[in-house]
Amino acid sequence: IAYYQQALQVCTRDAFPQQWAMTQNNLGPAYSNRIQGDKAQNLEHAIACYQQALQVRTRDAFPQDWAGTQNNLGSAYQDRIQGDRAQNLEDAIAYYQQALQVYTRDAFPQQWAMTQNGLGNAYLYRIQGDRAQNLEDAIACYRNALTIYTPKAIPLECWRTGRNLGNLGFQQGNWQLAIEGYSQAIDAVENSRSQSVDEQRRQEILKESIGVYENLVQAYIQVGDIKNAIETTERSRCQRLVDLMATSDLYPEGEVPPLVQEYQQLQQQINNLRYRWQFPQQEKQLVGAKRDATPQFSQKDRQQIEQLEAEKQQIWQQIRRQDLLQAAQQQTEHLSLAQMQQLIPHQQAALLSFYTTKNDTHIFILKPGQSPQIFTCQGESQQELQQWILDNWSTPYRRDNSTWLQQMSPVLQQLSQRLHLDQLIQQHLQDIRELIIVPHLALHQIPFAALPIDTSQPTAASETTRHPATDDTRMGGKRKSQTANIATPTATRYLSDLFRLRVVPSCQILNFCHQRTDNTAPQSTIGIVEDATDDLYFTEYECDTLAQLYQVPSQQRLRRQHATTAKYQNLLAQVQQLHSSHHASSDLGNPLNSRLVLADGYLSLEQLLTWRFPQVQEVFLSCCETNLSTTELTDDILTISTGFLCIGVSSAISTLWAVNDLATAVFATLYYQQRRQHTTAAALQQAQQRLRCLTNEELERAYLPQIRPYLQNRLAREREALAAAEAQLKQRRQLSSEQRLSWKDEHKKRKKAVRRLTQLLEEGLSLFCQQRYPFAHPQYWAGFIVQGQ
Repeated sequence: IAYYQQALQVCTRDAFPQQWAMTQNNLGPAYSNRIQGDKAQNLEHAIACYQQALQVRTRDAFPQDWAGTQNNLGSAYQDRIQGDRAQNLEDAIAYYQQALQVYTRDAFPQQWAMTQNGLGNAYLYRIQGDRAQNLEDAIACYRNALTIYTPKAIPLECWRTGRNLGNLGFQQGNWQLAIEGYSQAIDAVENSRSQSVDEQRRQEILKESIGVYENLVQAYIQVGDIKNAIETTERSRCQRLVDLMATSDLYPEGEVPPLVQEYQQLQQQINNLRYRWQFPQQEKQLVGAKRDATPQFSQKDRQQIEQLEAEKQQIWQQIRRQDLLQAAQQQTEHLSLAQMQQLIPHQQAALLSFYTTKNDTHIFILKPGQSPQIFTCQGESQQELQQWILDNWSTPYRRDNSTWLQQMSPVLQQLSQRLHLDQLIQQHLQDIRELIIVPHLALHQIPFAALPIDTSQPTAASETTRHPATDDTRMGGKRKSQTANIATPTATRYLSDLFRLRVVPSCQILNFCHQRTDNTAPQSTIGIVEDATDDLYFTEYECDTLAQLYQVPSQQRLRRQHATTAKYQNLLAQVQQLHSSHHASSDLGNPLNSRLVLADGYLSLEQLLTWRFPQVQEVFLSCCETNLSTTELTDDILTISTGFLCIGVSSAISTLWAVNDLATAVFATLYYQQRRQHTTAAALQQAQQRLRCLTNEELERAYLPQIRPYLQNRLAREREALAAAEAQLKQRRQLSSEQRLSWKDEHKKRKKAVRRLTQLLEEGLSLFCQQRYPFAHPQYWAGFIVQGQ
């Protein structure tokens, strides 16, 4: 405004009338959009500026400029606060109609469409005249505009006008009209998104339009068009993941683009600076009580790391921009209903796609060769269901893990009731044995395997279990002693008792996995990565058992200090299956910073996404939180697990929370025993049921005799390392300050390990055996899920 007013000191009406009028016309929108000052008065200033401009911009002298100012006046009167509302709208309509005398479709098609859209808005809110006729006039104007504002030619304006038309139909209950408008708006959104090569902008476009997808789904449901409803839900899901997967196979075989090489070199420099001392150094409580490495950097190191991180982020943006350009050339198509049904492997399988709107949660049921069905959980809206999950499941896990554990069973039972699982099963799933589940929003964080069924029946008496000595997790954090009420295996029936389960982010993601070659036969080459930080006590037993079962050669096992990022990447290039058993953690604030913890530092999700390994068919992430993430309205779930799917892996087993070390070791053993004869989903189901029903006698007889020697050998090794550290510290005068700090950390780590191992051998394992069913509680078995093929 100040600049325009400065211009008017020279561009006076007498000296430069055209420029004066142009500047007045430009001042109008500035006042209309002004934030400071009184809104009503700002609009009056805008109207005054337009009226000033019309003193020069007459229809005879400057018809096109005159029409533009008339259109601006129409917009200003439509928004006007002062004066009579009804009369303001009449004035707006008159100004728009004046503009159309010059802005004809043939002469000025784009300006004509702009004015038609404005006129449609004015008729929509018109107070005078017949209401029905006003709505018909508004519809006609929007439709006129959309003949010019097409999704490909002018996507942004097509989106706005299509949304206006759709909203009109939605509010009036005219579902076909809503479908007409919203369909064009969504086509425009997706075309606009595909043209953008900025990843952040692509996400913003989708966020801005998610309400239109939701309304279109509801409109299709209202007219009974379930086919188009489910196809629309898929169009809105996980588009960032779809972008990532669309670029997973773009690199020629054996060729790593220079940008990726540069990124990896920068990451290695950061790792070298960050992990100069033995890892880990200190304990720090983060999400899920995990341990993080926080070395004592010098100021110089810290500054250098910050500089390298900044350079790395620039490279990352360039890689993504390049990938998106290549992906745009492929033009990934949306799946049809028939294509989704082809993802269902057999007649006894079904796909359940969840979708929550402002009012309800819908469950779409797809079966091979049958018409889709819908099951609606009425009243389970975004606020009632999704927010309830966040408040009762996600937030307690992050803030108070003890409370989360105690509430786990009641919350899952209530969720099962909210979703009406018993009724769903009785009506739609009687002949089904396998489910492919597509969650929505917060449902991605839920262990569907542990959702109780027959919830109307009273449960049997429960046992109380306390396991204070074995609560270490694969994040390395030591939990406080937990007390959980654990029902016996016969007391509760779960969803996983009836169905083999797979959980996928979207059908589009599953389709990518299906397009990859199936090499998941038992003879596939297996690689193992184990205990990278040398502080997990049951992992050696777990990985030795797997190695013996599948005859894994030693060169395909990365143990302790050998489990570096570079060797991890090299191993992936050599195998078709990978068992990754060590620490991991999610970063809910910045999902791209979620990481696997390796011997030389972190393998972050961001770094993982620069890799390409389409020959890897299966990855078992025997770690914590590898599929834990928050989900925004766009329903993208960015986790380590989905990262592996993005880089080419066909199937991934991952965890929803911080899993118990002993339970995980036994579970993995059970899984691989079953995997030799079964699919991933069937093997997971069998392992979950067997772990849950494992008795204390079986644990004592079949597992602990093998596990105890591993712990005893580990204790002996830790005592030797502790003695070595003590000996070094006695020679402190011969050590530099940095060496003393390093040996103090080593001494602290080894002393803690000796204490924990002694406690495990003397009482921890015995406490587990005091319970009839030590692993009956869902915390031990339900956190593992299968994603992908």
